[in-house]
Amino acid sequence: MKVHFVSILKLMGMGSSSHAQNNLNHLVIDNNEVTNLKLGLSEAIAVNGNLDSFEVTNNKVHDNNIGIVLIGHESISPVAALEQARNGIIRNNIIHYNSSFNNTSYNEYSADGIYVDGGKEIIIEQNQNYDNDLGIEVAFVNVLWMNYSSFK
Repeated sequence: MKVHFVSILKLMGMGSSSHAQNNLNHLVIDNNEVTNLKLGLSEAIAVNGNLDSFEVTNNKVHDNNIGIVLIGHESISPVAALEQARNGIIRNNIIHYNSSFNNTSYNEYSADGIYVDGGKEIIIEQNQNYDNDLGIEVAFVNVLWMNYSSFK
């Protein structure tokens, strides 16, 4: 699948989010090209919420805002302890030329190739991640959950 030249604020290129008490699981985002999206504050590929077991593999993500994001604890799921992307693999993706400098929502160099914010038990390996504003960023906007997250 190719997703390109989208110009809508508050829209991600592709992704998942579970607002339900029961989690989504075994999600696969594979072999897509996601390019030239005008996303405002959003990301090209977003994995968010109560999601257990996922793969983001063999994708080409370029010329966007943030490339791939794995999120947790944004208060969208009724079960706070499970509200995070977890047990996932980010492998063999080509992520490049993602920048927020010309994005009027940011106007600075702050777009990550891969961004983990509150995700848990995520393996990031064998990706080509180059010429983005930032390479891989691991952060916790909600610091109350920081001790419950681990990364391989």
